[in-house]
Amino acid sequence: MHRKRILWIAVLLCFFLAALALFVVSHYRKAPAEQPRTAAVVAVVRGNLASSLTVAGQFQPYNRWIFTPKSQDISAGSKSI
Repeated sequence: MHRKRILWIAVLLCFFLAALALFVVSHYRKAPAEQPRTAAVVAVVRGNLASSLTVAGQFQPYNRWIFTPKSQDISAGSKSI
């Protein structure tokens, strides 16, 4: 009786593992490659750039920098002889 129960458990375990393996293989099977995406294309028209480009009359920088020389304190780091 005990051997029969172990045999049934082993058979059910084998069926379960086989079903699990089939599920995993079918789920992770290599999918077909996607088709490359198309891009929108516009025809190029050559012309004079000055006719469509507007530039500001005066250059205005975003930040104004003030450059000052570094002050050097001679007495702070010097040793007297």
